[in-house]
Amino acid sequence: FIIAFAWSWGWWSGLIFSTPSDAILTGNLPPSFIFFALLGGFGPSVSGIIVSLLSDGRDGLKETLGGLKKTGFSFWWYAVSMLAVPLMVAVQTGIHAAAGRSISFEVSGLMFVMGFVWPLFSSFGEEIGWRGFALPKMQKRYGVLSASLILGLVWGLWHLPSDYIAYSSYGWRFIPMFILVGPVTLTAHSAIMSFIYNKTNGSLLAMIIYHFTITAMAILSPSFSFSGPADDIAKTAVNVSVLVAAALLVLLFSKTMRNKSEKINETEA
Repeated sequence: FIIAFAWSWGWWSGLIFSTPSDAILTGNLPPSFIFFALLGGFGPSVSGIIVSLLSDGRDGLKETLGGLKKTGFSFWWYAVSMLAVPLMVAVQTGIHAAAGRSISFEVSGLMFVMGFVWPLFSSFGEEIGWRGFALPKMQKRYGVLSASLILGLVWGLWHLPSDYIAYSSYGWRFIPMFILVGPVTLTAHSAIMSFIYNKTNGSLLAMIIYHFTITAMAILSPSFSFSGPADDIAKTAVNVSVLVAAALLVLLFSKTMRNKSEKINETEA
């Protein structure tokens, strides 16, 4: 985690001071911003690879990357990884439409390309570290549920500089916005991802697919009427509520977390 934060925050720190406060909201981003933003996003995976090599050499790296080859589970779980986030976005859109918000879907050619290219970088740049390296080791130490919650909070905090760049124009309202889009959102996603991870016998590919959809939907999902930061926070709170409800349902109706934790504890004993 220290290496991941140092790498990412180091590359992102310059962007905090050089990026206009409304640049992301207006889409007016120079190529240099995209380069350093993507480079910083590789921190978790770079960290996972480095620590794997330092701790266990090539065998450690093979273990970290081994999840890319995990099979033996139904194709259904690839569909779940691919469709879970888009379905939640559809529910969120329906709620906003029912509430009377005007909805628009205007995607430029560049944004459409970025909606597929950026998620590739973010998913591979993060998941080799978060759930290729960290999650399996954390599950052995803390159990599945605690590991997913801790990792989600770390994941959310890791996004602090990028979220600040996106919402610094909100003034003090940046704080509740960051809490919603950072730790709360990503802890909920982490719980769902841990469930899928264990259902697929530790498939890193399933995690990369799920992460891809998070970023892709953030770029390509419909936009709603916007009347200022307070309104955006309210809209985001609704979106997060749907996500948290989905995560709670997964935890409530599934025994995977508990059974996996019991097996891990028995193995450790």
